[in-house]
Amino acid sequence: MSILLKDVINLESFKNMRLVGGRSGLDKTVNWIYVAECFENPLESLNWIYGGEIVFITGRSIKGDINLLSRLIEGFNEKNIAGLIINIGPYIKQIPKKIIDLVNSLNLPLFELPWEIRITEATKDIYTAIAMKRLQEDSSVNFFHQLLFGDEKLGGNLIDKAAYFGYNLSGEYRVYIIDIDNFQKYIKDNNIDDESIIFEVKTKLKKIIRDTLYNHSIEVPIVDKNDSVIFIYKLNKNKIKVLDEALDKIKKLVSNQIGGMTVSIGVGDCYNDLNMIKDSLKEAQLALKKIIIDGLKDCILEYKNIGVYQMLFSLEDTRNLNKYYEDKLRPIIEYDNINNSKLIETLEVYLDENCNNTSTSERLFLHRNSLRYRINKIEELLDVDLRKLNQCIDIKLAIDAKKIISNKEN
Repeated sequence: MSILLKDVINLESFKNMRLVGGRSGLDKTVNWIYVAECFENPLESLNWIYGGEIVFITGRSIKGDINLLSRLIEGFNEKNIAGLIINIGPYIKQIPKKIIDLVNSLNLPLFELPWEIRITEATKDIYTAIAMKRLQEDSSVNFFHQLLFGDEKLGGNLIDKAAYFGYNLSGEYRVYIIDIDNFQKYIKDNNIDDESIIFEVKTKLKKIIRDTLYNHSIEVPIVDKNDSVIFIYKLNKNKIKVLDEALDKIKKLVSNQIGGMTVSIGVGDCYNDLNMIKDSLKEAQLALKKIIIDGLKDCILEYKNIGVYQMLFSLEDTRNLNKYYEDKLRPIIEYDNINNSKLIETLEVYLDENCNNTSTSERLFLHRNSLRYRINKIEELLDVDLRKLNQCIDIKLAIDAKKIISNKEN
């Protein structure tokens, strides 16, 4: 529901402006307006850009330096502004072809505004349009936040209410959660202790997600929650591939544009009743939890693919899980503690690798003879035969139970 530059140019104030370049970029999202050149050095303006602004340039501090104007435009483009408006008058009498060629190459829309039109008049309609759109978005976000997280059941026809905000959620839908991988570690590793910087990082992440979904023609209700961005997707079999491409694009853009950061995506099951939306949300959260337990990042996992964890996560009493773990594996737990060995780790990797000696040896950096010795020791202590599938399943279940216990403790 973001306001786009192509919507803004239909406003009354834009009738006095002329688009001179960058027409292919009119789908950009507009967040605010910024009047540049408040500083003696106009390049300092770049420090005050957050992305999505329509930037006004009068040329007063540029003083006819076209190279400086080019550098300023390139800098604004790197900050992902929505578009440029250059005031044609005493400081910039006409827009040089070099500048028009530059904005065309950047797909950055550039308008010219006659000098006799006051900037305050030109911006008034834009400010109003942005404010009205934000009020509408706030109402939409509040509705979907209540739908996902509210304690009380919402009354009335939920599909009609969603449609009021412009979203058709009739038929099957599912919840997607895009979550920052170990955000606290990211903050620590990058020595970030300023709340404003943390806010800026989260804002940039949200913009990447919103813009990428929109650029793939995926219009969905989006809700922010802590370090996560959540959206509800109406199932469309013809667009599943497009959604998958968008999600991969989001992961790549986050990694490239926010250095050192990765995101993972949890996906809930499909439902056709909006009253069940909290179930899909919970499932998406559990899919993310499985990613964390496995020590993974930068990946996508659907709840339907978490296997036996669907059952394990449903067990609230960890004492039963812990008892199962210890009953099954106590002999090698005690052996590891006494001998400072790594039989539990070896067993876990061996089962993860489907009991394949070669790949297990490679992961553990072990000679195959050393691995065979450990496997024989494990079978001896547990009195099992790891060639038998049912015994492997029992042991794998015990190891997974311990992972859930450890995750809850942390």
